[in-house]
Amino acid sequence: MPVKPVWPITDAGYEYDAFGRTTELPGGLTNTYFANDLVQRQELGDSRQTWTLDPAHRFRGFTTETDVNGTWTNSSAKLNHYGDDSDEPRWIVEDTSLGTITRNVSGPDGDLSATTSATGDVALQLTNLHDDVAATIDAGLTEPELLDYDEFGVPMAGQADS
Repeated sequence: MPVKPVWPITDAGYEYDAFGRTTELPGGLTNTYFANDLVQRQELGDSRQTWTLDPAHRFRGFTTETDVNGTWTNSSAKLNHYGDDSDEPRWIVEDTSLGTITRNVSGPDGDLSATTSATGDVALQLTNLHDDVAATIDAGLTEPELLDYDEFGVPMAGQADS
């Protein structure tokens, strides 16, 4: 069966670089990329997020910044730590200014089964067939949270991305 070419969106407001990567979208969102095609920065209005890569070309961390009178001011920063050659962080510094961490705990199958915090909080992570986290519950089994996603893995309206 012949391969169908993929054509970019040609509507007003969409722009692409020489490699076919989306650099501008309607509404003003701009993207820049690393040489390996991973996003390096996204900017919209007075907000931007910038990612860094580790030596294995995985996302090492990111910072979010706000433009205050022409000067970009750091709003938050996150840092990933990997325990093997996968692209799944073993633990994450959720806020580098506060040092809050989340550790990802793998189950026997190697997939995410729980998260823990520096204060000892444990949240069991139950996934659906698409490997999206469909439910979380504390270790005491008292505070369940059910999550739902569309076919693209995007959280449904009215819930946070867990």
